[in-house]
Amino acid sequence: MTKQEVAKMFLADERGVNKTEWFESRNTFNFGAYQHEHKQPVGDIHVLNDDILEGGRSYSMQVENEYTVYILPVSGAVKFSIRSGNETLAVAGQVGVLSLKRGDIFTVSNPFSDQWVNLLQVWIKKNEQKESTAALITFPNINDSLNQLTALSEGADLYIGKFKGRGEAIFKTPDYDRQNFVFVVEGAFEVSGRLLHPRDGLALYAQKETDIEALSNGAILILISLPLNSHLPC
Repeated sequence: MTKQEVAKMFLADERGVNKTEWFESRNTFNFGAYQHEHKQPVGDIHVLNDDILEGGRSYSMQVENEYTVYILPVSGAVKFSIRSGNETLAVAGQVGVLSLKRGDIFTVSNPFSDQWVNLLQVWIKKNEQKESTAALITFPNINDSLNQLTALSEGADLYIGKFKGRGEAIFKTPDYDRQNFVFVVEGAFEVSGRLLHPRDGLALYAQKETDIEALSNGAILILISLPLNSHLPC
């Protein structure tokens, strides 16, 4: 692997849309009926969906591979479960972490009767999941650690950060054999020289340092850092 930087943008207004009267899913990568030759997964990040769900509604999905699925409420709260098991409530600032085996079904529901909720789904392909589990993790309060990225847990591949206007951070990896994917939840950022607006994504390959600068106050992003996949974008 050379040290040449490779990057690919995923703009919010170019995402796919799968929707019904009570559910809308905007898809950063190919998903369901949305298929586009330039929206292939980024390495092992196979799904990044931005969902809104009407009050009292639920949806279920079956996975075709072994995945770790992150459920991140953005506004409101959601309940999640595996195989029609016990439901767990997650609110903004918490993350549902599902370790799923091939063929598993998980369900997400809106516990409110009169309001829509917004959540993100992130599916990361894993090998040899030993068992199917569902856990709830609470992020450290990002308001207490502005202008830095906080890991979901020790050894996790998912980070979140909230920034003041013009706040800066540098995300460092130990070598070039990593790929980082940045997704803007709120506000605007400049990331490694590229302007990102809300719900834009940016894949960065073979880069030891990712420079982040917030261009608006209260801006929030997530970053996923994984081993570099051998197939780089054209």
